Amino acid sequence: MGFTWAPWKAGKTTLRGSWGMFYDWLPTGTYLQTLQVDGIRQRELNIVDPSFPDPGDVGASPPTNRYLLADRRDMAYSQRLSAGIAQTITRRFNTNVLYTYSYRYALLTGRNLNTPIDGERPDPAFANVVLATSDAFGRQHTVNASMNLNLGPLPPTGGPVGGPGGGMMMMNGGGGPVMIMMGGGPGSAAATGPRFVWNRGLSLSGFYTYGQNYDNSDGAFVIPSSIFLAQEWGPTAFDRRHNTHIAVTSTAVRNLAIRFGVSGSSAPPLTIRTGTDDNGDLVFNDRPEGVGRNSARTVSTWNTSANFGYSFTLGKKTVTSGGGVQIMGSPAGLTVNPTAAQTTPRYRLNISVNINNLFNQPVYAGFSGNMLSEKFLQPTQANGLRRISFNTNVSF
Repeated sequence: MGFTWAPWKAGKTTLRGSWGMFYDWLPTGTYLQTLQVDGIRQRELNIVDPSFPDPGDVGASPPTNRYLLADRRDMAYSQRLSAGIAQTITRRFNTNVLYTYSYRYALLTGRNLNTPIDGERPDPAFANVVLATSDAFGRQHTVNASMNLNLGPLPPTGGPVGGPGGGMMMMNGGGGPVMIMMGGGPGSAAATGPRFVWNRGLSLSGFYTYGQNYDNSDGAFVIPSSIFLAQEWGPTAFDRRHNTHIAVTSTAVRNLAIRFGVSGSSAPPLTIRTGTDDNGDLVFNDRPEGVGRNSARTVSTWNTSANFGYSFTLGKKTVTSGGGVQIMGSPAGLTVNPTAAQTTPRYRLNISVNINNLFNQPVYAGFSGNMLSEKFLQPTQANGLRRISFNTNVSF
């Protein structure tokens, strides 16, 4: 359920609010693991102190792990509340702010039914018997803020926002229903007018997100290091407190569309582990005394992108497209800028170049939280290297 309300006649301020309940699916991979790795069809062995890269002769096959789904379990679901405000400061500048609170119920977590007692397994035929139960939960606070600054020539006032030929549809965003006017816009380079206009299609947009995501589970079959789930409460694996993105677009040169973007995220969490079986449960997930789950952080990341598109006009025949809007999306919502109708050639050859990670900044991953590892708190992967793609199409 949601509402959208513009309380004043000018319509420059819009208030939104919503409440919703959302159910998750049971992941097929979770069900698949209970069918395959049941201790019979597919065996998962624990080898203590193996050699590398060949683990060596393990002798007689040791007991294998087994994975089960609890017969009595609830489907994971969440309740979400949101409240937001969209404000048009001037015809060139508008902003959005949205706050969201979510509480997640019945998340799957692992429980070991075959924990050793005085060094002996209750069922010696198996190693760990991990039961996926719906005992975990999570909580999330998020604040999204976005802005859009249009520095280009403004369309004339007094007409309808969509202009002739524009369309309209309703979407249900996180903060309630959002009305979107559709039609032609400055997303493509202008095909008419002077060869160069310094502020044609020039806009600056960006968003910033602050979030806190907590739960007490690392997955359906991940055995907690503590007996009590309350002691596992900590940041989620995807808890990046700060996320931001800024983009600049321009069609200053006729038929050429340019866009530059910069994005960044703060460091994700990491769990520190001793690397030894301190409590004797034959699961090597123990943490140092007083150290919580996902209490450490790795490194932040940032990325850049660039997009160039040029349109070659073909033929002399022209068509007039209806006016419309430029729609800018972000986690805080959508911002809409009206545009005027345009006269363009009937046929166009479009060529574009897209560059991801313009400055070839690596994204480090694969950090080890094992205190006994030579790579402790060091990355073992570098992802997201520069990628350049070329595209062409004919529009008519």
